[in-house]
Amino acid sequence: HVKDDKSETGLGDIGLNYRYQVVANDTVAFAPRFSLILPTGDYKKGLGNGATGYQFNLPLSVVLSEKWVSHWNLGGTYTPNAKEASGAKADLNAYFYGASLIYLQSETFNWMVEYVRNNAQAVLPDGSKEWDKAAFINPGFRMAKNYASGWQMVSGLSFPIGVGPSR
Repeated sequence: HVKDDKSETGLGDIGLNYRYQVVANDTVAFAPRFSLILPTGDYKKGLGNGATGYQFNLPLSVVLSEKWVSHWNLGGTYTPNAKEASGAKADLNAYFYGASLIYLQSETFNWMVEYVRNNAQAVLPDGSKEWDKAAFINPGFRMAKNYASGWQMVSGLSFPIGVGPSR
């Protein structure tokens, strides 16, 4: 969370993820994820929270027809004792949700459109908190290259459009 016009680059906090495939069949996939967020970024430069955080994500994929698939996400983050650049601390919460619609043009080429909303608290220099809000519609595509070994490489391109608080 950086309030001025300075832009910093560097390594941010790192997430270690555990995902469990609860359901996986021809029409539905559900694989909740828990992440431990390690404070590897420099919070003094706005590249991290300076504290360990915890995140959960509830992703759901639903096959709508032979050519259409939808993806849904809901999640949240809790970071106790997060630090602001001056050293002020506060317990932070965040939540996010999104949905996407995928058109399967072929086995290796898909058109996509996604809506994502993020609401996250940030620590202010006086130790109080404020909410940062962002929302985007993200049209794009992805393509896959399949290899005989079973390995797959997927790349894509999207064009984020800020909506609501991100206009």
